[in-house]
Amino acid sequence: MKNHDSKFRIPQSAFRIGMIGAGNMGQALLGGLRRQGVPASRLCVVETNAERASMALRRFAVESVSMERLAQRCHVVIIAVKPQDL
Repeated sequence: MKNHDSKFRIPQSAFRIGMIGAGNMGQALLGGLRRQGVPASRLCVVETNAERASMALRRFAVESVSMERLAQRCHVVIIAVKPQDL
């Protein structure tokens, strides 16, 4: 059976993942992605807390960006914040 949606696929080398939140849950997910070999250049994070954004950069070399920039750059967005923080 022919795969008709292949023209819509994004090459894995270009696939970008954005994370909203770099607290405990966000950092656990970022760490897992990095351990699985996802390069930091394909990850970015939105974090309003400057200390947590800095920690994500130090621990995982992941760039902190604005919400608009994340929406423009990323193919997948993971929301890693507590429900009351949405």
